[in-house]
Amino acid sequence: MANASKKVNLILPAGIASYANLIEPRADQKGKMKYSVSILYDKARAKELDALRTAAIQVAVAKWGDKGKVILEKAKYPIIRDGDQKTDDDGKVDPVYKGKFFISCRTDRKPGIVDAGKNEVFTDEDCYSGCLIRASVTLFPYEAEGNRGVSAGLNNVQVLKKLPRLDGRKPATEEFEEYVDPETDPTA
Repeated sequence: MANASKKVNLILPAGIASYANLIEPRADQKGKMKYSVSILYDKARAKELDALRTAAIQVAVAKWGDKGKVILEKAKYPIIRDGDQKTDDDGKVDPVYKGKFFISCRTDRKPGIVDAGKNEVFTDEDCYSGCLIRASVTLFPYEAEGNRGVSAGLNNVQVLKKLPRLDGRKPATEEFEEYVDPETDPTA
């Protein structure tokens, strides 16, 4: 396949951000600082991920030829993962991931982040786990530590809507009442 590309750029469908490390990077398992996010999709919306599946096959076939499809089917870390198989330390299915598919995206460089109106977003109060987002990704083949497959490099993120945080954390403005010092305010 001389014309097939080993990398494909794609904008993913809207999904819920989880483990969003988009404002500040977080160390990965090897200690390397990465920006990352997992994007959750209800299994009922599986058809919306067809373009991603097709692009992943294109990248795999461009890299490994006819073996590409088989490599994707047997990949230890598939591009689209089943949330019903994501368990916590006790072996229980993570309730946030239950009934969902998810895609994990990461990058070494800070992604561009905009809101629905294409205004830049700079704080984790505007881009957090629980927001409805779209992501621009680059699919690429990988071969590391005996594993092969296709991964998604994160380029940019668009925050479409603020929804309840997945971690249950409230913004400080909602959690506290205004404080009045009784020693300096005689009306307190």
